[in-house]
Amino acid sequence: MFRQDAPKSRRVPGFLAAALVWMGSLGLLVYAGPAVGYPNSASQENQRSGTPEWELANPALAHEIEGYADDVSVEPGETLRLHVSSASPRFSVDVFRMGWYGGRVPGAFLELREMAGGKRAAPKPRDPDGLIECSWPVSCRVPIGPDWVSGVYLARLTGSSDGKQSFIPFVVREPARRGAVGARRAPILIQLSVNTWQAYNNWGGKSLYDFNSHSAAGRRASPSTARTPRAGKRAAARARANS
Repeated sequence: MFRQDAPKSRRVPGFLAAALVWMGSLGLLVYAGPAVGYPNSASQENQRSGTPEWELANPALAHEIEGYADDVSVEPGETLRLHVSSASPRFSVDVFRMGWYGGRVPGAFLELREMAGGKRAAPKPRDPDGLIECSWPVSCRVPIGPDWVSGVYLARLTGSSDGKQSFIPFVVREPARRGAVGARRAPILIQLSVNTWQAYNNWGGKSLYDFNSHSAAGRRASPSTARTPRAGKRAAARARANS
C-alpha cells in the first residue's frame, strides 16, 4: 500500500533512482507471503515477466524532452495528465511499474504513440520567493487501469525525431474509499518522500537549498552572497533536474 508524503543517467536521477528501485523490489518482499483475508495482489503482479527495455537509452540531458504529472499519485480507474515539453513534434509514452518481475525489475503497462509535442517555455523564478512553477498545457492523458496494482510507476517519454528520453514518476495508490473496487487493508504502508524530492529538485535553477541553487546572475551560493539563491517555496508543477 502506498501513500504520498506531499521523481540523467541511464535510469532516474541520483537518490531517486535508488529509492524507486528499492521501493519496487520491496513490493515483492512486503507481499511475498500469503496475507489473511485478501489476495496478495502485489506478490501476484511480481510473478509476471518484466522487460529489460525500460531504461533511458538516450537521456535528454539538455531539456530535449521533459515533463511533469498533474498529481504525484492516483487511484486505479483515474486519469493522470502529463504536461510535456519536447523538441520533437511528436513523442511516445511507455509506462512501467517498478517491481521484481523475475529479476528484470519493471513491468510494462501502457503504450501511447504519436502524442503531439512542442517546446514549452521555462518560467523565471518569481520574486521575491524564487518559486518556479510551470503552467504547461496538458499533452496527454494516461488512463490508470482498474486492475493496476499499487506501486511506483515510471512514464518514459521518447521524442519522435531525436529519440531523446526522460522519466515522469508517479504512484498508483490503494483505493481509499470504502467499498471501492480493489479496496483492501494492507499490513504495511510505504510512504514516499515526494516533498523531499521536490525540495532538492533544482530544475530552473533553484531548489530549497543553497548548494544547488543559482542566483539571478547564474552563480552558485557563496558565503559572501548578500541574497540567498535558494527558493523560499517549491512547486510540484515542474520537471525534474538531471542531477
